[in-house]
Amino acid sequence: MIQPTSRFLHTIEKDGMTPELRTLIIQKEVAQIGYRFVRLHRTPQDAAAYLADIPLEIGHAILQLEMLALDLGYSPENCIELGRQSTWDRFKEFWQ
Repeated sequence: MIQPTSRFLHTIEKDGMTPELRTLIIQKEVAQIGYRFVRLHRTPQDAAAYLADIPLEIGHAILQLEMLALDLGYSPENCIELGRQSTWDRFKEFWQ
């Protein structure tokens, strides 16, 4: 069975996607997370449904970020590691 990795999805994606367009998609995906919180606030009776959507929206945003890394010729795994390490370094500086 085919495992839909970010590399696989990036390979089969339609032509015409540019890094600039991808950043707009990323903004939209992140905004969807915030919008779920707006809906949760406005219609608390549906809170469970909106909260259940958030992991999917986070997944969409992460996938698009990985695909942006691929668009730019970077390894998504290396980008994630760089982000983890720099965040760890900042945390250590803050705690000192």
